Amino acid sequence: CLEKYMLDPYTLVVFNDASESKTHEAIHEVCRKRGLRCVDMPQHLHQSQRPSARNAAVVNYSLEIEGFDYEGIVVLLDSDMFLVKEINVSIFMKGSCLKALFQERSNNEKKVDYLWVGIVFIDMQKLPDKRRLDFGEGIVEGVATDTGGRTHLYLATHREVEVEPISLVYTKDAYRAIEECPCSFCQTRGLMPCLKVIERLKDFEPAQILYIKESLGDNSEFYLDSHFF
Repeated sequence: CLEKYMLDPYTLVVFNDASESKTHEAIHEVCRKRGLRCVDMPQHLHQSQRPSARNAAVVNYSLEIEGFDYEGIVVLLDSDMFLVKEINVSIFMKGSCLKALFQERSNNEKKVDYLWVGIVFIDMQKLPDKRRLDFGEGIVEGVATDTGGRTHLYLATHREVEVEPISLVYTKDAYRAIEECPCSFCQTRGLMPCLKVIERLKDFEPAQILYIKESLGDNSEFYLDSHFF
């Protein structure tokens, strides 16, 4: 999907964190067939086997050995995040140094906002004090967090960094909007298609709207103005 829809020159680097030899070799084999760089995550660097801790360790390792030294835009993507529409990242990032989704965790006394690691765009030439950006997890200001929790501390220190949000649309919400079309406001005014649907699906292509209809609003998610799925 990157080959088809990514308009910028890019290098895809796969970080292999498989702990079982069979899975480890299978990932390397796929990378060899596709001509991709595959970097092994040293298993001795894992201080915990909890999934969020392992994930955080891999993300931080990838930045330490590759990302921070890259003089351009670095994109962090989960392995189940797929590009489904053409995008020019250099244009998308113009004027920005960091684009991502926020998530939050809280207890009875405190709420902590931090970056979700599933999809993050970073301009390494513009991000200040970049090596202090830490996607670690754990207890942050008394609140238990998962992967990315410690980005809260970086953003609290560097308040000059403005994180531009990435859009997120749940297919179940989009499907509900379609099913309820027209809403009462538009129905009384004879507006079709419904303004509610137009606003919700303004960035979607016809094939994506058809998928939403046929899937009956499954648990899928579209990100970044329907560019990623």
